[in-house]
Amino acid sequence: MRVVLSIQADKLMPSTILRKLSSYSRKNKLYQAFRELGQVVRTVFLLQYISERDL
Repeated sequence: MRVVLSIQADKLMPSTILRKLSSYSRKNKLYQAFRELGQVVRTVFLLQYISERDL
């Protein structure tokens, strides 16, 4: 929760977040949440890409 509040208050740099996530265990809930979010973003991109008629 502290990380979220720090991000919202612009007190935490994105590079700091990435550094912390890379040092976390893969079992960490924040790591898993960002991983899932990344998969959602990729899925949405792929769905938009394959729905383009010009392709």
